[in-house]
Parts: sequence; C-alpha cells; structure tokens
Amino acid sequence: MRADARVHGIITHGGDAVNIIPARASARFSVRARDRAYQRQLVAMLEQAAEAGATATGARLEWAETRGYDNTVPNSTIADVMARNMAAVGRTVVEPAPNERMGSTDMGDISQILPAVHAYFAIVPETIANHTVEFAVAAASPAGDTAVLDGAATLAMTAADLLAETSLLAQAKADFARQLAAGDVAGRETWLARGKAYSGSGTSE
Repeated sequence: MRADARVHGIITHGGDAVNIIPARASARFSVRARDRAYQRQLVAMLEQAAEAGATATGARLEWAETRGYDNTVPNSTIADVMARNMAAVGRTVVEPAPNERMGSTDMGDISQILPAVHAYFAIVPETIANHTVEFAVAAASPAGDTAVLDGAATLAMTAADLLAETSLLAQAKADFARQLAAGDVAGRETWLARGKAYSGSGTSE
C-alpha cells in the first residue's frame, strides 16, 4: 500500500459471549488515499479480502459502502493569494510536501467542482499530533482562538482580493479549467454522477 494511503477499521460487533463463535460480526472501515483512483483500488482490495475471509470460514459477507470525501486539489492562484494574506496577518506560510495528503474533508468535494483552497492554521508545535488530548486542549486555548480569527481575516482578505482584481479570478478559473482537462478534478457533472452509485448504501466509507 502506498505511503499516502490509510485503511482505518474498527469492530462494531464482535459477538455476544466470549466462549462461542459469533453468529454475526461486523466492522467499519475508512479507506483514504491521496487521489481517488488509488482509493478506489484499495476499496476493491478491501472488499476482496473480506469476501475471501467469509469464503474461508463459511460465512456470508454483507457489504455496503457510503460515499466518502474526494481528495482536495488546491487552486494555485487562490493559494498564492491566500499565502500572501496569511503572511500579512503574521502567519508563517509553509508549502505542503508533494506527497502530502490533503486531508479528509468536504473541501475535497468542493475543490472537485470549483476553484478552491484549504489552508491550515497552526495552533500547536509540529511535535504535537492532531486528534490527541494535547491538540484538543490547544484548540480550546488562546492559540485556538487566535487561529480562528487569523483564518477568518485571511479568508475575508482573499475573497476581497479575488473580487477586486478580476484578473485573479479569471486566472483561478483558467487554472481549474486546466485541472479539469487534465483529469485532476472531476467537474460538477462527473462529481454528481459518482454520487448516484452510493444511493441507499450502508455504513462503510
């Protein structure tokens, strides 16, 4: 599996007693990757592995999938404007690494249908990981409040710049058109069509 991919799983039902073979077991998995094409490969592999386990044990597999978030594809023009405004409010701007995942967020879906960017505002040193108790404490601290205010100011400044400088907005749209032609983003119609495949499905991602 590629280094940018993740398969997270939990057992949601493992049986009813410790001394019997469960009549039913269930689990939930989330499959993430830097790009949608590879994520779909991993989902297929996961389903095949589950089917193989069911076949080997004489069980019956029930598989259901819900739509997750698409990968985020930043718009370079908007990103440059936002970086300038982040610096203006006193934030250090760090470019993401080429192989860095863009996170599991609905902004991924937005970036597939129109020019978008998703910036992060640090509230802790890099030695503290996300989704930890320490990070949660920092989120409720003055550093977290400052990040919210800096983020709001940066968003407002970026929107104002794009509206005031029509050439920037045109360039952002041109960037998106190139991404669409290259297949880097789906575009609205394709994105909507993908969603139809998940209508009425179950609980896995």
